[in-house]
Amino acid sequence: MRLGKAVRPRALRAFRWPRLWLGVWIFGWVLAVFGSLLPAALLPPMPNLPEGDKWLHLVAYFLLGGWAMAIFGPAWARWRAMLGLAALGLVLEFAQALLTSNRFGEGLDLAANTAGLVLAWWLGPATLGRWIDAVDRNLG
Repeated sequence: MRLGKAVRPRALRAFRWPRLWLGVWIFGWVLAVFGSLLPAALLPPMPNLPEGDKWLHLVAYFLLGGWAMAIFGPAWARWRAMLGLAALGLVLEFAQALLTSNRFGEGLDLAANTAGLVLAWWLGPATLGRWIDAVDRNLG
């Protein structure tokens, strides 16, 4: 193997910058964990919508799931990514209930997470996938 030549993990699609796209996805996981477990006072204000936090759950898991659908190629990798995200949502809801004093684990949050993942499974490759492909081609 030549020095400097990127090695593409076999689960990822053929990108020029595969580790960049995987790194962005992992950073999204980190944001989800911190955003779920930090005290609410340290987070930006919730949108002024009925059940506003549920919409945030849906959008966050849509973006994480859509990103996974866009960067992973084989079906087995996509399934694992989506199951991992579903497990993350479940674990974070339990962590909120058990480890924080001002955050609560809610079944409706899990439902919103799942709805986001279902939308991502359906729309992810067509939406984020095209954008990632275009950016990846144009990065120097």
